[in-house]
Amino acid sequence: MQANSSLTVGEAATQLGISPQRVHALIRAGGLKATRVGRQLFIDPVSLHRRAVADPMRYRPFSPTNAWALIDLASGDGTLQVVGERRLSPWSLSRMRGQLKRGGLLALSPYLRGRARVHELRADPDDVERIADEPGLVRTGVSAAREHGLDIVAPNTLEAYVPLVRYPELVERYVLESSHRPNVILHVVDGIWPFSPDAIVAPGPLAALDLYDSGDARGRRAGEEYLRRLEPT
Repeated sequence: MQANSSLTVGEAATQLGISPQRVHALIRAGGLKATRVGRQLFIDPVSLHRRAVADPMRYRPFSPTNAWALIDLASGDGTLQVVGERRLSPWSLSRMRGQLKRGGLLALSPYLRGRARVHELRADPDDVERIADEPGLVRTGVSAAREHGLDIVAPNTLEAYVPLVRYPELVERYVLESSHRPNVILHVVDGIWPFSPDAIVAPGPLAALDLYDSGDARGRRAGEEYLRRLEPT
């Protein structure tokens, strides 16, 4: 495990919503995997993700409105940043900017999962491209990797955002079924659609965030590498 692909004790504490002392206790108990480099401990991001999934109630996720506003502010897209600003009160906007400045999207990722509900589905392989061509879908994660230089390739797989009102229609039309071997991953958004009408690919930070939140080790690594480049210095 390389230190530059791992998290410090402080970063792990922020992601888990606990104190650094509690992180050290979890390491001693075997609840988190860590490697010592010199005098510093580095936490394996996969073990941290497993811990977060095993204990999701520890988090107080942001509301969908606040989650999307923060993602817009971090997008690097001037138009989306204005949209994010308009979603928030002046006080909330100041608070969100402060959180981004202190930690960046990587540290805040556990609190942003309320932005959409993720469905891992299996489609007939011949239908994957047809689903990708459906109007209104916005590609993200592995399906936006090429546009944003994310270091992952997943051929014959679609990952995209879709409005809740479209989801049942797609499931019925293409006979989509839940699967542990998905080739269609849909992030279903309930409420205000966060993308512009002509959007077909999610912004880089969001695509990387979706990879980082995935259970796939390669995807998490690719997302983490991208998000680390955006971290405040």
